[in-house]
Formats: sequence, C-alpha cells, structure tokens
Amino acid sequence: MAILTNKKSGRFNILKHIVPLPLLLLGLLFFPTKSFTESDAQGFIIDSVYHLYSDDEHIGVFFDKNEVEQFFNELLEKNEQVYSTIDLTFDNNLRWVEERVFRSISDPPPENDINKSIVEDHFQIVTEAKAVQIKNKVIGYIPIDTDTDKIVDELIEEFIDVDDNMMEEEIENLEEVLSVGESFIQDITIEPSIDFKKTTVSPKKVTSFREIEKEIFIGGEVLDTYEVQAGDVLGKIAKKYNMTIEELLEINPTIHSEEQLQIGTELTIETNEPLIEVIITRFLKEEEAMEYNTIVEKDSSLWKGETYTKQEGNQGRKEVVYKMITTNNKIEEKEVIQETIVKEKTDKIVVEGTKEVPSRGTGNFTWPTNGGVITTYQGMRWGSFHKGIDIARPNDYSILAADNGTVTFVGWINGYGNTIAINHNNGYRTQYAHLASMNVQVGDVVSQGSKIGVMGSTGISTGIHLDFEVYYNGNLLNPMDVLPSR
Repeated sequence: MAILTNKKSGRFNILKHIVPLPLLLLGLLFFPTKSFTESDAQGFIIDSVYHLYSDDEHIGVFFDKNEVEQFFNELLEKNEQVYSTIDLTFDNNLRWVEERVFRSISDPPPENDINKSIVEDHFQIVTEAKAVQIKNKVIGYIPIDTDTDKIVDELIEEFIDVDDNMMEEEIENLEEVLSVGESFIQDITIEPSIDFKKTTVSPKKVTSFREIEKEIFIGGEVLDTYEVQAGDVLGKIAKKYNMTIEELLEINPTIHSEEQLQIGTELTIETNEPLIEVIITRFLKEEEAMEYNTIVEKDSSLWKGETYTKQEGNQGRKEVVYKMITTNNKIEEKEVIQETIVKEKTDKIVVEGTKEVPSRGTGNFTWPTNGGVITTYQGMRWGSFHKGIDIARPNDYSILAADNGTVTFVGWINGYGNTIAINHNNGYRTQYAHLASMNVQVGDVVSQGSKIGVMGSTGISTGIHLDFEVYYNGNLLNPMDVLPSR
C-alpha cells in the first residue's frame, strides 16, 4: 500500500513529488480476501520507493533519497569547476514519483536500481546568457553580464582610423576645420542590426563575442559569378576563392577540362558574404598632386623632327575635402565637397619643328667639311686614277651633306671603308668615304649642310681624311667643278 507525500528536496527543486496510488488500494491488491487490521501490519515495514523520470522517460528507481541528492550535488559541483566564471542552474527536466510499499522484516533492505551515467546524460546544467541574433537567427551566445553596448562600440572601432573624429554637430566650413589627413565621422550604421536576447543555454555554448565576431564577418557562403581572364586556369581560380578544383567543377557541370576555359567565360564560384555591414559616412581632407600638361608649340623655322623644351613643367598641389561612404572598409562613394589650390601647376612647353626637309637637291653644292685642305685632287696617282678629292685637317671632323637628298647607301666598301652615298634626286649623286662613323640610315632624307658622319681613316687610307666623289646621271664628275671656290 502507498502513502501520499509532497515534500520538497531543498536545493534540488527540479525533483517534483508526484502523488502515487493510495496506500489502501495497494493493500487491497495484496490482501484481497480480508480487511486490513493493525495486527496484519506486524512483521512488515513500509518503505519509500522513488521513481526518477526525465520528462516522460523512466530512467531508474532508488530507495535512498539522500544518496541521490548527494549524486546531484556532485554533478553540479563538477560542472561548477569547469565553468567557474559562470553561474549555473538546473534545467527543470527531471522529476521523481514517490511510492510507499510493504516489505517483510525478514527481507533485506532494497537497493537502488539506477544507472548513474544515464542520469548524468539527462542531467541538464544551464546558465543565463545573451543570444546574439541577426535577422532573428542566433549566431552564438555570450555571458549574461556582457556589456553589449561596449562590444558593439568595440566592433565599430575596428573600422575607425586613428585620424577619425566624431562630428558632434553639423560643421559649415569643413575646409577650415579639417587638417590634411584628418577626418570627421558623420554617421555609423550597422545593417542589419545585432540584437541580444536573454535566455538559458548549456554553458558549453557560451563563448566570447570575439569568437562570434569572426563568424559574423566570415559570413555565409553565397554563389557568385567570375569572368575568366587571360592566363586563368582552374587551379588558380579555385585557390582565389578558397575552393578545390573538384568543388569548382561540381558547381560548373558544363566545364570538364582546362581547354573549355575561354576568356570571358562565366563561372559560378562560392564566396563568403559578411552577415552585417558597418556603413560609415565620413568627411576627410587629402592633399593631392596636380599633374601638369604638356603643351606642344609648332615652329616652322625648325626642321621636322627637331624639338626642344621651351618651359619645364612642375606639379601643383591642392587640398580636397571628400565625403566618403565605406561598407566594411570598402569605399562605395567618394564625392568632392571642397577643393583649394595650394600651389598652381606649371605646364611644360615643347617646341616641335614643322619645316620639311626637301629630298631634291638645289644643284648648288656646299663643301662636305668644315674647313680643311685638299691633299689629293682627281687624276692619276700611284699608277691609278683617283676619282675624287681628298680633304684633310678640317676645323672639326663632321662630315656634311653637300646638298639635299636621300641616303641610298650606308656601309662598307672595300678600299673605301665606311661609306655613305646620297642621291640628290636631280641627277647628281655624291659619295663620302673612309668615315670613322655614320649617323644616317638608308632612306633618310637629309638637308644640305646636315651632319651625316665623322671623318676617319677606314679602308685603304694614309690618314684621317674624306674621299669625296660626285656623279651626274651615273657619270663621274670632278668635284672641283661643282664645289664653290674658297
């Protein structure tokens, strides 16, 4: 038979006392043939039996309530050692039902029939915490005593520069207030907002906001597109987005090999998108260089291709006040608000010649050297005919074009050494031999008196000099007949 009880178990208010069957009913069950009297109770002991439940699941029977209470205390103390900085409590999921039964005096006292490891599995320790939520989705849990205003401020500070100042009120003349490199923050917004909700949770799930912050900015995976560029290969693209080649091919089923990658092909890629955006509007002042322009002036008195710098260019400097909007430190907008020139720029002026070099000779020759003496005239010399004249000991070693014309030969001729030939496009042709160096190329159009080379002693030569020859319609002339007298 059973007796009703309703006792509280002190610290373990999670153990709820449930009313069992009446003792009288149990007695009738055991002794159905006669009425129960006090004499019948002699030789029997009434024991309490405690049935432990987790919600509706029966997880054991015990007879010594003190032993179970001690067991629960040990579990709590064990968890308090692990989570020493957190206040713990019980999740109210355990209950017990007390039942009183008869036992013969000759029978031994009953023993507990309970598996403590099973009880421990059902024993839920919880703590008060704050759930961190974005768009009603729980991102994690932080200690209940966390200053949420402070951690949000600290999160924002990661996006603020040391030169940033907060604008307490609207500033009319930012140009005068701001120094170069300084900025004023007008507004800071977090979208969507971070919400904090008080709750109870297993202490295992409680962490610092710094850990949760990493997840917030790593964000969730989203699909995006990537356009293949020159030099791209599957491995390079996959590495760029922290993917394997296999993962890249899995979400791009039409691509099977490198050969299918063409410039401009669009691939689907996986990338991470932060769960929040820290949007900051700030005003800042920067000093910038003003690049000078290069102005070209034309001069008809200069030969085409000739240039000189009339005025050197110098950079200017300006101070610019910008209104800039950033999202997670990425610049979204940058608008010029004010601009002040600190130093004017100076444009560079270059003069270019436009005078065309005529390719047709005038027919009136000038001397091919600056001064000098004729050491050998045209005629017989050492048993052979000398076709031109030799000029030596000039004022300088420049070799000059005797008339306008087109260069038709630049190179080596046996006996003559380094040689230049000019067609004057009027029947005349001149030749310059024994040169130390040559300053023109075949096809160049040269003007009368322009430098074409340097006097030397190449080929068969007795010293530094110029061998100068003149032809008309292919026929050799005496240079002295066409050169002006000195």
